[in-house]
Amino acid sequence: MVFGWGKKRQERPEPQAAKPITIQDIPGMLESIKESESTRLVEQHKNLYLHVREHVRMLLDIASDLEKDELKTDDIDVNITTIVKRGKKQVLHIIHKEAQRRLTEIDSADQAKEFNKAASHMLARIGDVLGKQTRVIHIFAKRHANRLKDILGEFKQDVEHSNRLLQRYTKFEEKYAGIVQLLNTLDADAQSVRDNQTSVAELKGNAADLQSRISDLGKKTAEFESASTYKSYLDLKSELDAHNETRSQVESRIKDHTILISRPISKYSYGSSLDKEYGTLIEKIIHSPFDVFLESNKDGITTILDGVKKAITLGHMSVKEPQKTLGYIDAVESKTDEFIRMVESFLSTQKSLQDKIDRLDISCLDSYKAGISKASGDYEFLQSRIRELKGETESLIQSRPENIREIQILLNQISDARYIVEEQ
Repeated sequence: MVFGWGKKRQERPEPQAAKPITIQDIPGMLESIKESESTRLVEQHKNLYLHVREHVRMLLDIASDLEKDELKTDDIDVNITTIVKRGKKQVLHIIHKEAQRRLTEIDSADQAKEFNKAASHMLARIGDVLGKQTRVIHIFAKRHANRLKDILGEFKQDVEHSNRLLQRYTKFEEKYAGIVQLLNTLDADAQSVRDNQTSVAELKGNAADLQSRISDLGKKTAEFESASTYKSYLDLKSELDAHNETRSQVESRIKDHTILISRPISKYSYGSSLDKEYGTLIEKIIHSPFDVFLESNKDGITTILDGVKKAITLGHMSVKEPQKTLGYIDAVESKTDEFIRMVESFLSTQKSLQDKIDRLDISCLDSYKAGISKASGDYEFLQSRIRELKGETESLIQSRPENIREIQILLNQISDARYIVEEQ
């Protein structure tokens, strides 16, 4: 290029190299950054504090001059004079009142916030009264108006500067709190992972014990079921089940006869005054004859059947076909002994087989099977809990890198240096 023309090319600064920092070192770094930010905020507001104090002093000087100024109202209407004096009085009152507001010196971020609040309120109040009395000031106190405007303009700039500084500091605080929260989350998650791993180890030990118990009970069950005692039990149980199936045959044979006399017997029970004992027997003859034909009930059955026949014969009870009904009753009466033998033979065989079964003690087998069932249920519960804890642990481990990445982003936003956050 021609000498003297153009500009020398400026070299771009090389990007700042990122510094590694461990998670353990971040809390100390955070406190250092917070202290630096707080100190910067305090120093900046100390200057603003001095500015505002100077603005207040100058406002008081103007107020003093304004108080002495008669505002040349001699040649104007009395009503307007009153309005002007009232306006002047309001302006002086607010300036003096706000000037008395205590502005504490600033040594902390909280005091900077209090200063901003007080200064903003002072500016708003004075600006509000001057806005309301703007015509009075600009027309009758013109020489004071420009000074007031200049001072309030500078006052406003200082308050707005304070607002910006505090907004920046508030954003810093939010990011600082975000990092602290993420660090706490990392600590809590790490502890949860350790707790879960400890719990999983304990649960696996308990599950192994349950598996051993299930195996032992299974062996005992197999040994018992292979013994002759259990074979005898199964044979007797099979025999008893087969015998119980014959009950329906006995019931059917008896019911084929009793059903034919159920209606006249029922009528008889309503039309005669019988003892409760006979009433119960009649109900059983009608609804469950198998349960009534026993040797102990024979006399009662005979009495009832004879009573029904007598009532029909004497005409005390009407039936459609008396002779046929009497024949049905005679048939049942003649077969009473046979029915009793059938029922009691069935019950005797049933009791004999049950007694033999009861003498074979297989309660230990029931205990073994109940133990296996309970241990199996407990084992499944433990396995489910282990899977649940492993899932929680995996989720916590997977979320950790993302939390660390968020910490790194926030840390680089509040720090002058660039960092790479590492585990160790």
